[in-house]
Amino acid sequence: MRTKRSAASPDIATKRFKVGGILHGDVLANILSYLPWREVLKCRMVSPEWRDAVLSTPVQEIVVDTLDLAHELPSLAVVMPGLQKLKLLSPLDYNDTFIVDDEVLSLARGFRQLTSLEMGKTTLRTCAPRIMHLHNLETLDLGWNERLVWDLADLSAIPRLKNLLCIFNIELTGDLIILQALSRTLVALNLLGCKRIVGNLQTLVSFPRLEKLNVYGTKVTGDVRKIGSPDFPCLKKIRLGEHVYGGSTINRIVDAPEVMEAWHRFEIRNPGIWTRQNCPKFALEAPERQRYLPTFAAVPFSLEMIRCGPRYGWRWTNRIKKGHCEIHWFDVEPRPDDNGYDLYVRDLAAVMNGIHAFYRGLLVPPSPEEYHRIHSEWHGEDGGVGA
Repeated sequence: MRTKRSAASPDIATKRFKVGGILHGDVLANILSYLPWREVLKCRMVSPEWRDAVLSTPVQEIVVDTLDLAHELPSLAVVMPGLQKLKLLSPLDYNDTFIVDDEVLSLARGFRQLTSLEMGKTTLRTCAPRIMHLHNLETLDLGWNERLVWDLADLSAIPRLKNLLCIFNIELTGDLIILQALSRTLVALNLLGCKRIVGNLQTLVSFPRLEKLNVYGTKVTGDVRKIGSPDFPCLKKIRLGEHVYGGSTINRIVDAPEVMEAWHRFEIRNPGIWTRQNCPKFALEAPERQRYLPTFAAVPFSLEMIRCGPRYGWRWTNRIKKGHCEIHWFDVEPRPDDNGYDLYVRDLAAVMNGIHAFYRGLLVPPSPEEYHRIHSEWHGEDGGVGA
């Protein structure tokens, strides 16, 4: 029995391997998908079955950073049409001759199954007509390209788009309302510095999958105080611009409590949403702030959220001088026998660091007159304004 089994087993195993009974079709293609693209290319030489498997292999990524490799893209698209991610990146050495241009982008047109396209430095004036045939695209990263001329409406031809990254694409135009067609798919939207983008923040509040949003430097309008409890259900990171009231600036000192209450509600429901980038500041053009010139650099005109253990609050602060006013608390101080009290005491000691004594007792920025009085008492009559 032992002899017969040992004699039959190799034949069966060899037969299965040769005909692809085990490593055949989708199974083999799935295994090959874990290899770098150059290794996948070598696998075509193993057998006709492997060559066919490569045709259906979802190849992970190709990074094109030389003109020689760019010229090979049409051939690669024929033998590895299942490429998932393509990066067209100019080298960090800007003296290199390889720059993503219209020719390079044309060479990449054969990869119809792409789910991700990323471009680096480019001389392109327009790219939308070239990428619209990529109906499976889920991630479009156009990076920092100031010359690209296109419109958000062009995205209507990419129905599965999940991630859109455009940084300082100053020629990009469009209204956020256009993105309603992507409301069920969009996960990350970064339009940092795209100053011609318009629309209202409320357009995006009901996007069920949106996790990251950056509209800083755009003309998107809105008001953080209008963000309701069902809005932005999955949001994890957000950065708003100056045209969204309370997003990066406020115009009146009296509005600070409502703005920070809105951020507090947002933070409680979406933990981690508040970051230092979200700290609203008193707008430079605000009439109240103009009265402080030239002493405004020393006045606490920034708002920050405070968390000490389980307790939340906010305060006016001056990040240049590290001075701050007293904390406005949203909830009562925990008792010594409450869970989290020790953490509260530790965190409170940390947030009280800085030149707190200068503004001790103040809940709002002092008036110019009050500031000069406090400054004289603190530094002496000849201490110098704003020291």
